[in-house]
Amino acid sequence: MAYNFQAWKKGAIGRKIDVDRAYGDQCVDVIMDYSQYCFPGHRWPELIGYGNAKDLFRASNAKYWNKVVNNPKDSKQVPPQGAAIVYNGFKGNPYGHIAVVDSSNVRGVNVVEQNGFNPGGKTFEVFRNYSQLPIIGWLIPRIPKPAPAPAPAVKPLPTLAPKPVPVVPVVVVKPPVTPTPAPKPLAQPTTVPLTPIPATDYAKENNTLLQKILAIVQTIFNKIIGKG
Repeated sequence: MAYNFQAWKKGAIGRKIDVDRAYGDQCVDVIMDYSQYCFPGHRWPELIGYGNAKDLFRASNAKYWNKVVNNPKDSKQVPPQGAAIVYNGFKGNPYGHIAVVDSSNVRGVNVVEQNGFNPGGKTFEVFRNYSQLPIIGWLIPRIPKPAPAPAPAVKPLPTLAPKPVPVVPVVVVKPPVTPTPAPKPLAQPTTVPLTPIPATDYAKENNTLLQKILAIVQTIFNKIIGKG
């Protein structure tokens, strides 16, 4: 069962608690009951040890309790809910007193207790100023952290058998072969016979051209020598 202070408090208030079956319903019986609630499976002698109420601050097992010494000069130092506050002996009660803290502030604490101021009565809750009783300190239970919830089991996915792949026959379609037409024969070039030019015409043309050239040369020469 997970630790729940309010659940323990609800079951404790109004009940006569006598865990050790000795000396009736004493204040230490409340812390015995509470310690066994905080640490299931363990008995109070292992958890808080033996002695009067004021002795339990020293006798308690540090494996299970964080011990905080009271510092009256520190106004910000207050016991947390669930701590067991330990009082020293005082006039009229040399044995001291012990109670379980429900809530606290800078003025005092609400505690769940038995016997100390109500001999033979049932467990009850009361507010006490810090100055009312000499405080030795308080014991904070080292509640083990609950184990994380296991991760939900993951169901394996069913293995599916592979479906057979149908074999589709491959049909090769050959394209129709178009016959290549035979090449057409090349047309034979038409031979145009050359008409020969008579040799006498070449001679006449050459003589005329030569005479023109000589006339031009004579004109240029005359100009040069000043006969023009």
